Amino acid sequence: MYPLKKILIFIFIISFGKIQAQISKKEKDILLSDIPSQNNIQKIKSYDKLFKYYTANYSDSAEYYADKMLSTAQKSNKPKFTALSYFNLGTFYFKDSQFLKAEEYFQKAVKIQEEQELYKDLALTYKNLARVYYYNNNLSKSTDYTMKSLKIYEKINDRQGITDTYINLGTLHSASGNYKKALQYYFSVLKNKDSISTKTKLKLYHNIGSQYKRLNKADSALLYYKKSLAISSKANLRNETATSYFDIGDIYGYYKNKKDSALFYLNKALNILGKNNLNLQKAIYAAVGKTYFENKEYKKSIAPLKKSLEIAEKLQNLNGKEIANYFLYQAYKKMGKTGKSLFHMEKYIQAKDSVKYNEAEIKLENLQSKYENEKNKLKIEKLEQKQKSDKKIQNLLILAIILLVLVFALIIRSFLLSRKKNILKQELLKTEKEKINQDLQFKTKELTSQALMMLQKNKLLDEILQNVSEIKTEDKETKQKLIQLKRKLRYTMNSEKDWELFRKYFEQINKNFFTRLTQINDKITASELKLAALIKLRFNIKESASLLNISAGSIKTSRYNLRKKLNLERNDNLYDFLNKI
Repeated sequence: MYPLKKILIFIFIISFGKIQAQISKKEKDILLSDIPSQNNIQKIKSYDKLFKYYTANYSDSAEYYADKMLSTAQKSNKPKFTALSYFNLGTFYFKDSQFLKAEEYFQKAVKIQEEQELYKDLALTYKNLARVYYYNNNLSKSTDYTMKSLKIYEKINDRQGITDTYINLGTLHSASGNYKKALQYYFSVLKNKDSISTKTKLKLYHNIGSQYKRLNKADSALLYYKKSLAISSKANLRNETATSYFDIGDIYGYYKNKKDSALFYLNKALNILGKNNLNLQKAIYAAVGKTYFENKEYKKSIAPLKKSLEIAEKLQNLNGKEIANYFLYQAYKKMGKTGKSLFHMEKYIQAKDSVKYNEAEIKLENLQSKYENEKNKLKIEKLEQKQKSDKKIQNLLILAIILLVLVFALIIRSFLLSRKKNILKQELLKTEKEKINQDLQFKTKELTSQALMMLQKNKLLDEILQNVSEIKTEDKETKQKLIQLKRKLRYTMNSEKDWELFRKYFEQINKNFFTRLTQINDKITASELKLAALIKLRFNIKESASLLNISAGSIKTSRYNLRKKLNLERNDNLYDFLNKI
């Protein structure tokens, strides 16, 4: 049975400060007209209010006013406001999903706040850095900065800050799969439930229910989901109430196999859900369809699954399309409707392939951004070292002019400093080389992972092709569809998309490899170039045959032709030759 992928929604309570529009549009217009006549401190505060106004209204003008605030604060030599300006810029870039730039500006704010001992501001910046690392899947760093913020809140006895941070620590442990540890943090907060807000209780109960669900403790999960439901219903929070109904229905359907109860709660969720929450609608319809499917009511499962697919296509949600098409394919198969089953199986394979390809593309983009960021940091470090070194030499020259009588001593000192500079230079070169080697190893692993993913994909498609070939039918239309599907499967197995992505990774590590091969012999074919890359990566004949979708015998023939075109003697090792290029 295909496992339905659950959408894990973690409540990560990290405040960006009061981002809501604290001023009205009319007050904003008055503020803009007053700025020219204000002094620098007043301007800084006005720019901060305008930043918050435009951030709440999702406008790019927020970045402009954060920049204006920063330049004014720097001119006025006000470290506290300079740090707040950096914090605002970090906030803007985080909301714009530019996580590397967000990290850069939050770190600049941290440096000033640590120097000025602005503890409350510093704790908030630590929490937002934790959020940046959380969304970048760096749970270790996210936990480190969350613990830093907790220490400050404990030091200044900020009870709300401590509560929020405990919830964040529970979220982090949940994300890393340590659900029992997550529960410990959530229950620690509940010990003082009389002092926490209703909204925080709602989030806590939901999170606790989710941890019990992941621990397969259905009864405990139901208990806390129902507590969350009681609070959201009383407060008339429609989306939160719908979410609780959905979670309860999911427990009854997936964990307790109680169809009627599951459908009761899932339908209640649909009835009260706001029209704009399409993601939750998609998940609920998928759960309804799956509930019917699990109870072998295949015909009834079709309509909700189609509705889920319709929403997924509207949202361009690949995971949603993958899940809905999978269950539609299985349902039609059980009903004996081969044509429709094959149609949705093909759509399922396309969606699954697109998900993997998109993930690989995003991974490559993140890798390139990270590499450029590290390279820029190294350049800055080298420039700073050069500036320090130049300053020392300048001081020595001034000292030599003033103290001519100590020429001999200065010569010795200059020699020692020069030697120290050379040692420092060698150490910097060594560090740079180590970083380059680490990056090369990382990219090599990514390249091998991409090749293995292609290998696994071809194996999966080959298995599906064999299964399709085993389907026997006398219906001419179905036979024709089977022939078309087999042709498409073979075409997908030979898809150049994967090889394009593979080539991107490969050429980052092995510059001009393919160019040099064609310079040796311009008659080398594209297939032989692919084979040369696989040999360089130490893939054996069987693995290369699977990746290129040809027989092992054809691989041997291609290797022989490649050796011949490269003018290799009988005793020459093909791998050694390619490894030197």
